[in-house]
Amino acid sequence: MSFQLDRFEQEGLSQDYLGYLVEQEAIEACQHYARFWDYFRNTITPALGRACDSLNANSRPYFQAQEQGLPARITGVDRWGGGRAADLARKEVVVENDIAWRIQAMVDFLFGKPPTIRSLAGDRQTAQAVEAMTARLFEANGGSGFFQELALLGAIYGFVDIVLRPPAEWMAIASRLAARLPAPAQAASRGPESSGAPRPATPSAQDAAMDPAAPRSKTSASAATQLAGLITLETVEASRILPVLDEDDFRSVRCWLQCYRKALPALEGGGPLSIFGIGNSRLEPRTAEVVEIISPRWWQRYEDRRLAAEGPNLLGRLPVVHIQNLPLPGHYEGLGDVEPLLPLQDELNTRLSDRASRVTYQSLN
Repeated sequence: MSFQLDRFEQEGLSQDYLGYLVEQEAIEACQHYARFWDYFRNTITPALGRACDSLNANSRPYFQAQEQGLPARITGVDRWGGGRAADLARKEVVVENDIAWRIQAMVDFLFGKPPTIRSLAGDRQTAQAVEAMTARLFEANGGSGFFQELALLGAIYGFVDIVLRPPAEWMAIASRLAARLPAPAQAASRGPESSGAPRPATPSAQDAAMDPAAPRSKTSASAATQLAGLITLETVEASRILPVLDEDDFRSVRCWLQCYRKALPALEGGGPLSIFGIGNSRLEPRTAEVVEIISPRWWQRYEDRRLAAEGPNLLGRLPVVHIQNLPLPGHYEGLGDVEPLLPLQDELNTRLSDRASRVTYQSLN
C-alpha cells in the first residue's frame, strides 16, 4: 500500500518525495552514520567468509571494526575488492581506540551527576512549580542516564533529536488528577473574573478555547507535576531522522520523519528446502519497516507501508527538540567529535601496526 498523505498537504509532503526519503535518503543516512558508530564501538566480528583466507598462525580469530581504515598490506583484506583476501599476507594488526575513551571521558565529565535546572520566573510559586515539573520529567526518563545518552549520541553523530510523547489519553488523565487533588489555596481569594465566571467572547478567549493546551492552565501544580512524570522523552539517533525543511529557511522544519526497522516476535528463514542448501537456512527474527511522520497538525505511523496509527497533534506544534553537538552552518545536522578523528585514528592504527610488524621481523632475524 502507498502512503496516505492527505492530512499533510499543507506541509508540502508528496508521495514521490516521501518515497525518495525512505528508499534513498534513509539508506544513505544509515551507511553514513554507521561508520561513526563502528569507530566508536570498534565491534569485534568473528573471522568468517572469504576474508578468513588472509589469516595465518599469528592472526587473531576475529576482525575489528576500525580495520576498515587500514591498508590491505596490513590486514590482508582488499576492501575495494569486496572484502576478499589480498595477495599480501596479513600482518599483526594493532588497534588503539582513542575515539572511545575520549568520548566516554567527555560524557562522564559533562553529566557525572544530573544537572540542576532553575526557573527564572518572577513569581516564586511559579518558579517552584516549573522546577518541580522539570525535575519530575527528567527523573521519569532516566535522570542522569538520559543526559549521558544525549551527550553520547550528539558526540558520535553530531546531533540528536528528542521527541516529546504525551500519554495517549492526556486530557482524561489530566481531568482525573485535577479532580482528585485539592484546589490551590489562592483560588478562593481571586476575583470573579478568575473564579470561573463567563467572560466576553474576545478573539483571544476563543483561541484559547480552541487550543488543546488551554485546560492545562487550570491544573494545580501538584497535578501538573504528576502529569510531567507521564511524558516520555524519546531519544532518536541520527541514522533514523529524515527532516523535511522549509525551502527558504533550513532552520524551519515542516515535517519530521523517522525511518527504521524493528524486530518482530516471529522468525523467518529455514524453509523446507533448507536441508538441501537451497534458500535461507538460518532462522532470523522477522523485521518490519517503520515510517513515522509528525507535523504540527497531524501524525502517522506506517509499518511495512501500511497505515498502523494516526491522529491529531494535540500540542499544536512540532514536538521535537533538535540539539546539535557543534553548529554546522546551513545544515540541519551538526558536527560530531568522531568524524574529525577518523583520519587521525586510521593513521594511528596504521603506524602502530607497521611498528609491530617491524619489531616482529627484527626479532626473528
